[in-house]
Formats: sequence, C-alpha cells, structure tokens
Amino acid sequence: MYYLGRVANSKVYSDYCVYSVFDGYDGVRKYVVYNFDSSSRAVSFYDVSNGSYIGSLVVGGYSMVVSSSLVILGDTILPEILDISLVDGSTVYGEVNIGVNVVDNVGIDRVEFYIDNKLVNVDNKEPYLYIWDSSLYELGVHLIKVVVYDVNGLSSYKELVVYVGKKYRLSIDVAGMGYVVVEPDKVGYDYGEVVRLIAVSSDGYKFSYWSGDVISSSNPVDIVIDRDKVVVCKFEKVEDTGEVNNKMYGYKVRSYPNPFVVKKDVVEIRFKLDDVKDVRDIGVVVYDSLGRVVKELEVGDKGEGRYMSIWDGKDKENNYVKSGIYFCKVRYKNKKDMYTKIVCVK
Repeated sequence: MYYLGRVANSKVYSDYCVYSVFDGYDGVRKYVVYNFDSSSRAVSFYDVSNGSYIGSLVVGGYSMVVSSSLVILGDTILPEILDISLVDGSTVYGEVNIGVNVVDNVGIDRVEFYIDNKLVNVDNKEPYLYIWDSSLYELGVHLIKVVVYDVNGLSSYKELVVYVGKKYRLSIDVAGMGYVVVEPDKVGYDYGEVVRLIAVSSDGYKFSYWSGDVISSSNPVDIVIDRDKVVVCKFEKVEDTGEVNNKMYGYKVRSYPNPFVVKKDVVEIRFKLDDVKDVRDIGVVVYDSLGRVVKELEVGDKGEGRYMSIWDGKDKENNYVKSGIYFCKVRYKNKKDMYTKIVCVK
C-alpha cells in the first residue's frame, strides 16, 4: 500500500462507489470517486473534474484504510444467526454444546460466546462451537449470548435463557435373590421427581424390606428424588413347609413366564383343582397392586383336574397394562381363594 492522500469527507454515491473530497499527496484538494473491484480487491480513485485516474489501493475484506480513516464500501447487510443448538428455556447440566449456524453476504470473521454477559470463547473457524461446562455455574437461570461479526465489522447477536439444574442418580443394590423394577428407569432424575420401586422375588424367596436412603417394608414403594440416593432391596429365603403359597386346599396355581414382557409374551396360568363339577364355576381374575380388577379370564379344562387360563397383558378395555406387579386369583366355590403373583415388564 502506498500513500495517495487523505479522505476529507465522503458520501455513498452508489453500491461500492463513494463520492469524496480527497486531499491528494500533491497538496491539491480534488473531488473524486473511488470504487471497489471485488475480483482484484482494489480501490480505484478518479478525479471527478476530468475523469483522470489518480491511483488505487489493494485492501482486505470490504474496507480500506486511508491515513487511519476506516471507510466501509457498500456493505450494509448484517451477518445473520440462523440457529443456536440450545433451546431457549431448556434445563441443562454438565457439558453442553453451544453450536451456531451463521451466514453473511461477504464472510464471517468470528463468533463470540458470552455467559451472563461475560466473554468465554471466540471462534473464527467453522463449525462455530463452544462446549460449556454448566456444572461449574450455580444452579438457576443463566443468560447465553452469541455475537457474530463479518469481515467488515458488522455484527448481530441472539440471546437465550437456560436453567442449570442438576440431575440426580439413583442406585439400587439387591441382597438375596430377586430384582427391582424402577419406574421410570433413567440415568438421571430431576429434583422432586417421583420414582416407583417394585421388588420382584425369585422362586424360593420373598421381599423383606427396603433400606439405605429408603426405610420401608411396602412393596411397591414411591420415593421422591431430592439428592443422589442408594436404595437396598432385601429378599429373604422362604422355608418350604409343604403348605405354602402355591399348594393348599388340594390345588396349586402357577404362572409362566414370570416375569413376562408386555406386548411380547402371554402368561399361562395353570392350576390343579379336584372335584370340579362345572368349569364355569371356576373364576380366574387378574388384579393390580391396589386390588382393582384388571381382567377376568376364561378357563380351559386340560383334563385330569388340570386347568389353564391365558392372559395377554391387556385390561378389560383391551389396553396393555403398565409395568408392575399384578395378582391372579383362582376361586372355586367354598375353596379358599389362592393367588399367584405376576410381574409385568416393558
């Protein structure tokens, strides 16, 4: 770049063409027009009085510097932020990717990222991205601001608000033989979220109690998440006396498979019953854990005192049931009602 003179004052004449009062290096004030050639990136100066060529400067971007004066040639279009990967009003915790999609008619110079009005990152290469560790910030509302600059220094910005909220973990330990169904089963839970725990015992064992961060003998049990929690489910072995749950008053009842997968499996409920005169006198009913009737089942006679009912996991409205514990009751005249436990999972 070589010295031609100083621009005294200017006004836009047309796109990429500026009319100026120009003090030349020879000390003569001239009225000139200078315009910009985008292919050669050169600014050419012409004397308005006679149209003669004065000189030219090669510049970067769409700007030129003449004796410390910055002159923008024609570009008045602001860069645009098309999209930010974060959703306004969302809840976040831990590392969060803040990605930005920006466009401009001449070119992007840089993208600045602000958290609570504090500059935290500058990115001048695509893809424009900042990885924010929100766990280092206080829980609550925070302001995210993204500012984009084009090569001419023009800028635009967008702001959004997010809530930093910690996700809490729930760990389940089992003592004895069995497992625990967690509803809903997630990696992390929000503060105040309610979670249901359902203890499912293996054959020869029964649920005893919950311990750890939950002290209860109820099954199922609902807990409120207010911090990271560890819950222990205790199962104890059942002594076989020959007169326990599945055998009494001359008949036994079994369900298979148990647990069963809703929408995939069907449950076979098999039982043996002596001295049945009419199969229509046998009642087989499925109940939920609150004692509400889910569905009455048909009974099939398999001969030699053996009977079977099939449950497809649907209720009386023909809708699939939720995961949980259900009970099947077999009733026949003056015999004592007997129950078998059925565990449904999805």
